[in-house]
Amino acid sequence: MVSVDGNWNLELFQLWVPRTFIRKIIGIPPPHPEASVDKIIWVGSTTGSFSIKNAYGRINTGSWKLKEDTWKIHWNFKGLQKVGFFIWLILKQRLLTSEERVRRGLGQSSIRGVCSHISEDVLHVLRDCLTAEDIWNLLIPTNRLIRFYSSNTQEWIASNLLNQYDICFMETSHWNIYNIPREENQEADNLARLAHSGRQGLRMFGKPPCAELG
Repeated sequence: MVSVDGNWNLELFQLWVPRTFIRKIIGIPPPHPEASVDKIIWVGSTTGSFSIKNAYGRINTGSWKLKEDTWKIHWNFKGLQKVGFFIWLILKQRLLTSEERVRRGLGQSSIRGVCSHISEDVLHVLRDCLTAEDIWNLLIPTNRLIRFYSSNTQEWIASNLLNQYDICFMETSHWNIYNIPREENQEADNLARLAHSGRQGLRMFGKPPCAELG
């Protein structure tokens, strides 16, 4: 297979191997005493090592969209972990809705229990159910409602939960929760006890009546 000078013995190949294959063989370096032993490698990784994770990645590369802005909702979320996980389930469309339970073999009907809709999917739970609509109609500006209700799941997530997220909550009044120091909370409790124990008329204090709270 290899001549004395260390190159492929092309004359031998020409007797047994078609010319198209010989061209490919020429492009492959022949064995060399100082080279490592030939071995089978996995072309799907930079190291040549095979792994199930890497093989799965190559199979599903065409269906993955890792750079979609939609995923920024989950990765950039700074709140509670359980809320971030809930957002992830929404993006993956894996909320345990009636439709998802049927798909997993955990249920027999995909009907929505709250409004009796024929199919309870992620979008119906979050947006299209009558109960959800009542809430969204209070939060979303009127001029955005048509677009808000007219998109499919992925478009709705991308255009509303991502692009309009800050706008929606900037235009909607909401609660601010502040911490109350323990001492002030105790004063409020003492005032409540006074009101409960005594039969007094309505009085207004500029400052807490500390002498009475002792």
